[in-house]
Amino acid sequence: MRARFTRMAAGVLLLVATMLGVISLPDVASAGLSGCRADPVVSLTDGTQIQMEANIDTSMSDVQSILYIVHAPVGSRVLSILYTDSLLGLVERVVFYADAPPGQYSTTTVVYTGRRNTDVRATSRVVRLLGLDAGSASGRDRERLSVLLDP
Repeated sequence: MRARFTRMAAGVLLLVATMLGVISLPDVASAGLSGCRADPVVSLTDGTQIQMEANIDTSMSDVQSILYIVHAPVGSRVLSILYTDSLLGLVERVVFYADAPPGQYSTTTVVYTGRRNTDVRATSRVVRLLGLDAGSASGRDRERLSVLLDP
């Protein structure tokens, strides 16, 4: 009983620390000489957070749109979506489906740029009360980069 309580308390602390870390970031997106990054966060009503990141090997001005498709367990509901805190946030769109098996999440990221054959790396993380999982996929713009997560 005590071990279970300790695990639950650790899970709650991990979730709170993650949420505070996301909230306290001064800039949720950054751009540099090697490209730009977008990273929206989907929060579900059960406390689960799905963090997605697209590292794009081009300038922010070349990014036309970024589509994130999220699949979560049946019965899941979105509490909020925090888009990237920069101009990239204006071209991001998250589509949510509650159609996955219990405990399973997946994301698909599609980036559209003006310059063709741009390198893209999509990374996703799921943070749950008692679980954490992350994965990534690499490819080019206009490709569907999918990540399956099972925390």
